[in-house]
Parts: sequence; C-alpha cells; structure tokens
Amino acid sequence: MFDNGTEWIRADFHLHTRADKEFSYLGDDDRFISDYIDALKEQQIKMGVITNHNKFNLSEYKGLKKKAKKNGIMLLPGVELSVKEGSNGIHCLIVFKNEDWISGDTEKINQFLDEVFKGIDNREKENTRCNMDLEHTVKCLDSYNNDYFIMMAHIEQKSGFLKECNGGLITSLSSKKWFKDNILGLQKGRARKEMKKLKGWMGYEIPYIEGSDCKSVEDIGKGNPCYIKIGDGNFDSVVLAFKDNQNRISLSQKKYNHGYIKSIQFIGGKLDAQEILLSPELNSLIGIRGSGKSSIIESIRYALDIAPSTADKEYKNDVVKNLLESGGQIILNLQDDYGKEYKVKRVYGETPHILDHNDKEINISINTILQTPLYFGQKDLSYMDSGYELNLLNKLVGENLSGFEESLRKVNNRLNNDVSKLLDLEEEIEKIPELENSLSDIRHKIKIFEDKGLAEKLIKQVNFQKDKNKIQRINKLITDFYKEIQLLMQSNIVAD
Repeated sequence: MFDNGTEWIRADFHLHTRADKEFSYLGDDDRFISDYIDALKEQQIKMGVITNHNKFNLSEYKGLKKKAKKNGIMLLPGVELSVKEGSNGIHCLIVFKNEDWISGDTEKINQFLDEVFKGIDNREKENTRCNMDLEHTVKCLDSYNNDYFIMMAHIEQKSGFLKECNGGLITSLSSKKWFKDNILGLQKGRARKEMKKLKGWMGYEIPYIEGSDCKSVEDIGKGNPCYIKIGDGNFDSVVLAFKDNQNRISLSQKKYNHGYIKSIQFIGGKLDAQEILLSPELNSLIGIRGSGKSSIIESIRYALDIAPSTADKEYKNDVVKNLLESGGQIILNLQDDYGKEYKVKRVYGETPHILDHNDKEINISINTILQTPLYFGQKDLSYMDSGYELNLLNKLVGENLSGFEESLRKVNNRLNNDVSKLLDLEEEIEKIPELENSLSDIRHKIKIFEDKGLAEKLIKQVNFQKDKNKIQRINKLITDFYKEIQLLMQSNIVAD
C-alpha cells in the first residue's frame, strides 16, 4: 500500500454503513460490501473510519475491512457517540485501534457501548444520548487500557461541539489534560469567524478533518475532502499524523512541483533484479556499515553522469565498478517538474541513455529533467579546502543567483540615481545662503527706488511704453487701410 514510503492519501473520517439505521441501501444484500468498496475507490478514498451511530457491527466491519485491504484501502473501526453536553448532546467520532479492541470473533467496542448506554433503550437512534458526558466517556474508554482517539463531529451543526457548547464550556473542557490527550480533530469547520472564536476559547489549535457522514453508498466521499500523510496502513500511523498535523493533515491535495527519482532498478551485478521505490519527499537509507548505502548513492550519481569529486574519486569509481560489475546496468525512473516520466539507463562503462515514457530514446540532458541535481558524498561534506564554503553555497543556490544578481543591479542603479539626486540637492542647499544674500540686496535696492519715487516713475514709464505701442499699432492699421483704399480706387471695378 505504501511502496514509496509515506504518502498523501484521501481520508474519510465519518463513514456510515448499512448497519446504521440512518443508512439506506436498496441493492442486493450480497452486493453491499462490493458496492461500498467500489464507491470508496471511485472517490479515491484510501483510508476511512466506520462510525455508525452508537453501534458497532463486527461481522459487517470484518467483511468491509477484508475487501478494502484487497483494494489498497485501510478501514478502522469506530463509532459516532452522542454524549450529554449541550441541550442536544455532542456527537463524537471515536476511532479504535483494531488490534486492541478486536480479537478474532470477539470485540470490546459493544461492551463499552453497553456500559455508557446502561438502562437506555433504542440507543441506535442518531440523537440518543448516552449516560455520560465527554469527560466520563473518556474515563470509561481509558478503563479498557486500549488505544483510541476522538474527533468532534460536524462541529457547527446541531449536536456539534461548537453549536452546543458556549465559550466558557469550551474553554473549560479544552484546558483539561484528558481533552488535550484524546481529542485530536474537529470535523466540518466552515465559518472562519467561528473558527477564530474557537481558537481563542481553546488557546491552541487541533486539525480540521472531513468526513462525508454518508447515509447511502451514493453519498460516500461527497462534500469537502481531506488528506492524511501516512507510511503504514495501521492505527498508529494515523495517530502519528494527528500528532504532527501541521505536516501530515491537510484539507487540500498535496501536489509535487519538482522533479525527482521515482525508482532505481538494477540489472546484473550484485543487486541484480532489485528495485528501490523512492518518495517525492525525503528518502533515508539506513543500515550498518558496509550494508551498501554508499553503493546505492554512488550508482545513482553514476547513472546521472555526475563526476565524482577529487577528494576520493578512485574510491567512488571502485564502488560503482564493484556493484555493477561487467555489463551491469542501472535504470532510474524520473519525473520532471511537469509530471512527465523518463528513464535514464546506463550500462557500466557506457554513456547514459535517456528515454521518454514510450521507451523511445531522446536527445536531452539529464539537467533538463531534474534541474541540476546535487550530489554530496560523506567525504565531500567533510573535505574542507580554500573556498570550499563558497563553492558549496554556489552549488546549493547557484541556479537562483542570476535572478538575484539582476535584482541587485536594479537596486544598485536606483541607489546610484538617488545618491546623484541627493548630491545635486545638497549643492542647491549650499547655495541657499548666497541666494538669501542676493535677495537681501535686491530688497534693499527696491526700497531705495521706492524712497526716491523711482517706482512711480517706472510705472509711468511702463504705461508710456504701453501707450506708445498702442499708438504704433493704430497708426499701422490706418496706414494699411489707406493703402487698401488706394488700390481699390485704382482698380477696374471702381473705374467702370
């Protein structure tokens, strides 16, 4: 189920089945399990929790679990329990560890339900509340010394944690150690304003999850999806994801936008017919000294045609030769940034060959697919010489340097322009005292002119000049008009 290590899969934490009174199924009895698992597959749900109202049906669960496992789907046992808080009760989704609560044809889940519903009839109805509030329900569960965890169901709807509890009660409950240890998720949080209030009351965050709360096969997977990152199909891996929810629980599907090595295959040599599947995230090779970790790393380096460093070049070449031997071949299955798949094949002693998804050889470089992969062996990281740190930094961020350099040039140009303007402004500022002195001189001279009546004379002179200009324009007009009259009198039109 998890050949490539940890994987993001779609999860549905709130599933009902035909055993629930609220669930409707009109198909043939012997088709229910197949139809149910087919619906999970159609919605690409690979992890689910069966949470019928106040009820657990062991035979149905075992049938669904067996069929689901054959289809790469993990199903965990659970129950949707209504506890006493609030005016309508609170619905909780309890998830049980299969190995602890179920053993062969016996189970303790119904024993727990009998205990919390003691003296209550018709407990299978959706809104029938048990005898206990949330705290005493947790204490009852703990008394079995078996693993479980709880999620609050449809928190904004009727019988939901946020709907039924006020801020004071939520603050009180969420501050308790038993609450923090066991309540790991909140289902169907929708309104941002309400989520903000809830965070304020609780003082911390737990992840929001989703579940279809299906009442028929057709409803499976309907509504908002959620995703969980796990590496094994068991209860413990799910709990681990909730404990590291910021990295392992998500309401949106994880997409990888980088190239990576999907798998490594060996033909011939010491690892003949072996295949190693890799994750698009972090991969770790763990083993004792001499178990072959370096051999695998060096074979990848060789297939990618990355030259070994001078620090231990001879040793690295011998490692590859010893692993692949004469005629041995390594095949890397790669995926680029756009989701396209390629193969790199290299026979020992020959050059690499790159093939597309149709196994057709194409003439491109490996760097086109993996965007300049970096390789560091153990001795590469421990080998220090002059300029090593700078070279290492250049390898790690070198592909981004061109963009940084261009941005730096633009900033430098703007800085030069601003400094030039500042210097010009400084020169103008230095001229201010000189200009102020000149202004004082001018004002003094104006005052002298005013004292001697020169201002009035200048005004008169300006007015005389205006009159002179006006008379000259009128004179020119009269002269031009006289000339036009003369020409008109001499014309043939007037003579006739």
